[in-house]
Amino acid sequence: MRITYINPALNTAHIVEWLDSKFDEQGGREKALTQRLLVDSPDVIAFSEFQLFSYERDKDGIRIESTRRDRAEIVANALRDEGYVCVFSAAKFSDEPDATPDKDDWVLQCIAIKGKPENIIEVDQRAHDRYADGFCGRKWLGVTIKNNATKSFKNGELKIISVHVPNASDKVKRKNHFDAIYTKLSADGDAVLVGDFNAFGDKDIAGEIALSCKSELEPILEKGWVDAWEHTHKYKAPKDIDRFTYFFRRSGRRLDYAFLSPGLEARLRNAEHQHDYRLHNLTDHSALIIELE
Repeated sequence: MRITYINPALNTAHIVEWLDSKFDEQGGREKALTQRLLVDSPDVIAFSEFQLFSYERDKDGIRIESTRRDRAEIVANALRDEGYVCVFSAAKFSDEPDATPDKDDWVLQCIAIKGKPENIIEVDQRAHDRYADGFCGRKWLGVTIKNNATKSFKNGELKIISVHVPNASDKVKRKNHFDAIYTKLSADGDAVLVGDFNAFGDKDIAGEIALSCKSELEPILEKGWVDAWEHTHKYKAPKDIDRFTYFFRRSGRRLDYAFLSPGLEARLRNAEHQHDYRLHNLTDHSALIIELE
């Protein structure tokens, strides 16, 4: 079982325009991103900060409707052509399987599974209203898969939860997001929790910043869940440049994680950061790929 996690952000309009010129066509970046994802033949692709649409804006900041660009649909359609089912955090999967939600400018979670809609036996979605109950449902998505690739897992199933934790400036939504994560830690069955946690331990940030979010990550580890990348590299002493998945003002940090439910570490074959996504301007975060036996 191979799982690729990716945060294809870069939502700023001028960056999108520059990337179009770099890739020689509108949507070129999305097509290049899809081609790169397929190189590794993943069974599951989990996206965070997956922007549905983008627009150019006039000098007053007003959206120019004629410039609408269906960013997520370009990637989703290409993946569907390769046999993937795409589930979005704001689409009601039970009503319309494999649908892309029609909400302007939303930035969502998406999980693409190699297989058929009937291979997805449960979808865990939250309130879609960005202000509902102090929880941003667009930043949460879970799916439970049952297919040939999951036969050897507990009950023949594997749950994938993709999260995008709000940053520290939004304390209420951030706390509620971590609380929702903590409630999932005691659930039965095999599971992989992936995403942009906007958090880091002492070793996971460079420079003089006296800030650590390890207290928010510790409850996950205390419940027996395993940091897949750290577990794979605990005897390898990786260089900082390999550890970090994101850079801000030249300060590196590891924001992107895959946590395995108790017992799954015995099935972990590998976990690697793939920095070429970021270095080639396909994303602003490095990808994380994990392999389970």
